This record gives sequence, structure tokens and C-alpha cells, in this order.
Amino acid sequence: ELKSFWKASGFSGKRFSLGVANQKVVVRTMDFPIMDEKELRAAIEFQAQEAIPIPLADAILDFEVLTTSSGPDGGGSQKVLIVAAQREMVGQFVGAAKKAGLTIEDLDLQAFALMRSMAPPVAFVDQGSASGGEATALVNMSSSTTNLVVAVNEVPQFTRVVNLGCEALLEALMTNRGINHDEADVLRLNVGLTGSEPPFADLEADTLAEVHQVLDTACEAFADEVRRSIDYYHSQDNPGQIGEILLSGEGALTRNMCDYLAEPQRQTVRTLLAGVVETGIPASYETEAMTAKKIPVYIMGKRYEVPETLTIMKAVEYAGYQYVRGAGCRGGICGACGTVY
Repeated sequence: ELKSFWKASGFSGKRFSLGVANQKVVVRTMDFPIMDEKELRAAIEFQAQEAIPIPLADAILDFEVLTTSSGPDGGGSQKVLIVAAQREMVGQFVGAAKKAGLTIEDLDLQAFALMRSMAPPVAFVDQGSASGGEATALVNMSSSTTNLVVAVNEVPQFTRVVNLGCEALLEALMTNRGINHDEADVLRLNVGLTGSEPPFADLEADTLAEVHQVLDTACEAFADEVRRSIDYYHSQDNPGQIGEILLSGEGALTRNMCDYLAEPQRQTVRTLLAGVVETGIPASYETEAMTAKKIPVYIMGKRYEVPETLTIMKAVEYAGYQYVRGAGCRGGICGACGTVY
């Protein structure tokens, strides 16, 4: 399947980076005295035997120094992020790549890739610092798993993989309604959870209420896992209180997911997908909004009326989203933006 996918996608190279996210990867943060890299690795391997539930002989171990601080005696300490992956699991991925004629060049955690692509940009003076900033929880809900990473100034402080995804919502709808997978997905996107966004569906009030109830109940376990992860982060000696939760992935498209998570978490929850966050219609588009003809567009499952004269990027901004990462041109000429006509 990997070989067929590679060929169908038209990739020219044979080398790629692999992101992993499963229960066979363990992430820990530990404190050590300041020492050189060789001594630090030896100290990590010694202490990791108690902190990591994988025999070191069966694990691939790596680490990164997050912060260093000087002590009153001049010795100082350093906070180290340690990642251990089960060697057999990694070997299975490497073997599958070899059978497809490919080579895994780098191995990374999906949570770290999520942080690099989605975390809010950091002011120049704060770059590389894990203190003095507000923590952000990035939550990527895929079909079967959810990646959660807490970052302060783009420095990872906590990660967790939850074996729950939006497929659980679809299964609940399929069982309750006796419908197929595609029909359940339409209800997830257009009706969704209880919240401020009205359903985008022509259904009876009783049916809408039932769909809301089924999805609300199915989503409770996911919301509880997010809440427990945040509570655990705050209970540890970590820098920064979590002030915002940014959602991405397929599950973020579920209607009213932000509203559903915001109430029990008591934090701002926003959807973050493809490098944009929802903020509100900017004042700079007021004139165009009054004069140009409006056409409907759909962004992350929501319908918006935007002036027909706008480029795709400007239409996304008009709909109330703000780009947090560079995303190509703004003149509408490169053709790289994905659209459906």
C-alpha cells in the first residue's frame, strides 16, 4: 500500500521523515545537573531505567535539553526532554519502508511536528526560552488517535497520545441512527455537538436534538482526557498556565467542538487548521463587504458569504481567520491553494 500511495502521489524522492504517535513511545522530562553531552547521556540512561517502562535494551533513546538555570552555588541544572521508542515498533516501520523501496531519514514524534507547524509564533526576544510565556495546548484529533502537546514559546513541555479520535463519534451515530459511515460524517459536520453554531441541516427538531445528544455523550470521554491532561500539566512543576487550546485534525471540523470543550476546560478553545485561527472579520474588509457581490464558501465545515472579488487567502481572512504561518502568495496567481468547484 505504501508503494502504491507513493507512486499515485507523484513523489520524486525516496527518502522521508516519519512521525510516530502510539503507546509504544514514552516521553518524560527530568532534571539533571549541568554536564557535558556524553556525561548527560550516561546519566539519562542510568535514571531512565526507573522512569521509562521500556527495557533500555529494547528501546531507542534520544533527548533534548529544554532549559538551563544557574544555581546559587554556580552549579546550575538543566531540564531535559527524553523520548524512548520501542525498538521493535520502529523496526516494523523501517521494514515496511524498505519493502516499498523507500528510506526513513528521520524519526520524530507527531506531537513535535504538530508544535512546529501549529504553535503561535514567538516574539524574537522570547525565542528559545521556556519561561515567561503563556502555555498553549495543541490538540490534534485524527480518526483514531489524539495527539496533545503543551508548548511554551515553541518549547515542548508535555505530550500525550490518547487512543480516541473522531471515528468514535461516527460509530456512535451509525449505531444510534442505523446509517452508514458517510451519512454519519455529514451529521457530524453539519449538525455536530450542542453549541452556538446552529445546525446546517434540514432536519426535524427531534432528530437534531437526538444527534446532539448522541455526539455529546460520545465526546465526553475525549473531553475528559483533555481535561485530565491539562490538570496533570498544571499539577507538575511546569512553566506557564495553559491559556488557550488550539484544535486541529479531522475532529476539529466537528460542528461546535470548540464550544463543547471550552465550557469544562475554562480556557479559550479555537480551531486551528492549515495554519489559520478564527478571530473575526477584520475591519479592513468593511468597504469591500458593502459593495461586492457575495458568494458562499465553506471553511472547515462552516458556510461563509464572502465578496467574489477576493483571492482564496483573502476570503479566508474575510471569513474571520488569521494566518499564523506563511502560506504562499496573496495575489491569487500561484494556483497552490486547494479548492473544490
